[in-house]
Amino acid sequence: MPIAFHLRTEPRTRSDDLAAGLAARVYDPAWTLARQWQLGELNGDSGGTPVRVRHTGESIRCNSYRDAGGDRPYDPDDGPVEAWAEAGFEPPDRWTARRRVDVGRTLVRALRAAGLDDRVEALAAAFPLELAGTAGPSAQLLALAGGRVPDGAEAYRILEPGLRASPPTVPSTPPLDELVVDDALVDAAVSWLGHCDAILGTAADGAWDAGRLEHHFSVTVPGPSGGVELVADAHPGGSLDWWSFDARTLPADATAARQAHDAITIPTAAAFRGMPTPRWWQEEDASIDLGGVDAHPADLARMALLQFALVYGNDHFVVPVRLAVGSVFRTSHVLVTDTFGVTTSIRPAADPATGAGRAPGATRWTMFTLTTAGGAVADVFVLPPSAVHRLSSAPVEEVLLLRDEMANLAWAIEAVVEGDDGRPRRRAEEYHPAPFTDPPDTGMLRYQLGTTVPPHWFPLVPVRLPHGDAPTLEVQPMAFTESDDAEPAGTLVAFGQELADDRIPREGRRLRRDQVLTRWTDGTTHLWRRHQATAGRGEGSSGLRFDAAAHGPTD
Repeated sequence: MPIAFHLRTEPRTRSDDLAAGLAARVYDPAWTLARQWQLGELNGDSGGTPVRVRHTGESIRCNSYRDAGGDRPYDPDDGPVEAWAEAGFEPPDRWTARRRVDVGRTLVRALRAAGLDDRVEALAAAFPLELAGTAGPSAQLLALAGGRVPDGAEAYRILEPGLRASPPTVPSTPPLDELVVDDALVDAAVSWLGHCDAILGTAADGAWDAGRLEHHFSVTVPGPSGGVELVADAHPGGSLDWWSFDARTLPADATAARQAHDAITIPTAAAFRGMPTPRWWQEEDASIDLGGVDAHPADLARMALLQFALVYGNDHFVVPVRLAVGSVFRTSHVLVTDTFGVTTSIRPAADPATGAGRAPGATRWTMFTLTTAGGAVADVFVLPPSAVHRLSSAPVEEVLLLRDEMANLAWAIEAVVEGDDGRPRRRAEEYHPAPFTDPPDTGMLRYQLGTTVPPHWFPLVPVRLPHGDAPTLEVQPMAFTESDDAEPAGTLVAFGQELADDRIPREGRRLRRDQVLTRWTDGTTHLWRRHQATAGRGEGSSGLRFDAAAHGPTD
């Protein structure tokens, strides 16, 4: 007959007085033995506690980055990989008043850093900031900077071709015929061009997929016995960690630099909030009550996590391994010595040698391991070059993608766009519908093909594709509208842009473009504009109606 043991007991009082339970009196030895029997302490297991661990392996750092624009050398010491992958570059023809001033001001700073203060006035006169076509805060900004900084748009258009030549040059033709050109000026202009390259460019050349609303990129880690390509095929933006990547095996590279690890450490017991205490008479921390978690019988993941935390939590130990950021680590041996002096060699859980007793074709569950494209478990641990702490700004641009079941359409709604002065501009606040009035007494009705929607609502119309292709939605203008401003004013959506139908679920999508600031391992700060796609806020209704009748004379 099998003997059952209680792995966790919780007291239940029969009265309102807690004094008896808190006293925890020991009435007799039999009562104590019963408690030991409940906890399984009488099983007599002779398992030793780990006291010494020798961990050997090798680590290799990534050296290149790849996205739709091709391969580029990448050193993790230069900054987080998100600054490369998430950065949404501005279209080169989109020059707001704020960008014209900022780029021109950066050119002034580069000249003054090189000791060329006398050239600032000549450049400001050669590329004056024009006020034509601007009003409000934008006109005030240009008027304030006029005569002090050059127009960044004109300076970039005139200077950029020559600065990219070999050797770089600055033209002496009008409007720069009054400017003294020497090597110091050229060096300062080249430094300024590097800043322009960081904020200008074409979004299609980056990792952002405007049709799938996600980032696609990878980093390469070479290896003498076989390299690894860490592929992020569907990164929505935001937190980037080891689970964001899949591993792809690469050919061996004998020239790859690697660092050997051979460390002897003392393991420490794993600890987490809400963990049961190992002592019978020790009060547990009540900040997290894992025993009170409500798990459905079909919620296997939550039940497995609770089983680990409540039953096997004190069976896990932690061994620290110091790695450089942006490394891939491959373990060779883990030798554990316990209190009885017995040394045990531990192999990875995914190793075929540890698969005794498993069903054919079955895989073991592992933690902190990557999978390959075929679903196999990779034998490497990844410490990605990602930023841990970030500061995010308010959205510079925000678009809501939602489904409208009543109109049988999906919509792209521009909630926030970047204004000409660089500040967020809320399009919903700019929309002022005509006031409602009582219908005329004529009694006449006129036919309407369809009603109108706000000018910042753009329909996503299904596109007819060849048989077998995935459904696609295209951003199109409204066929009938009363607004002259019914077109996208931002960069996240544009007329003719195609979106995959499966990327807009019932809860919708929220696209945002904001600024992210982080500090890297060497103390330097990195700033970039991020594209991010998150869950929406559910379905919506545009109020669009077809074949409507309205009061008033016919046209």
